[in-house]
Amino acid sequence: EELHCGFYRFRAYLKEETGGHGDDFSLIVRLRDREYSKGAFNAAFAEAADGDALIAHYGYGISYFCTNDRAAKAGGQSVFSQSNRSLLRERWGIRMVCPAELANIIEGAVYGR
Repeated sequence: EELHCGFYRFRAYLKEETGGHGDDFSLIVRLRDREYSKGAFNAAFAEAADGDALIAHYGYGISYFCTNDRAAKAGGQSVFSQSNRSLLRERWGIRMVCPAELANIIEGAVYGR
């Protein structure tokens, strides 16, 4: 809850876009069926999944989050934006790395580099 991302935010988006009446599934179906909102729906759903993956890493005490996602489409509002990456590291100790960086970290731990 402290991170306020993932499906926590998606639920708020659903309620705002649909008027907020019904359970999560009915709200998702209602929003998905609106032709004008398909792009917005897909983007919000993808961002929610990113946020929940990040929350799981934090919840399990995993220090590194490996992704190539650079928030190219979502921009500054994305959980993976450069400004949010800095805040996540500062406040929560979560370090975002790309696969090559993670491979170097693992090799360093295994081979003492």
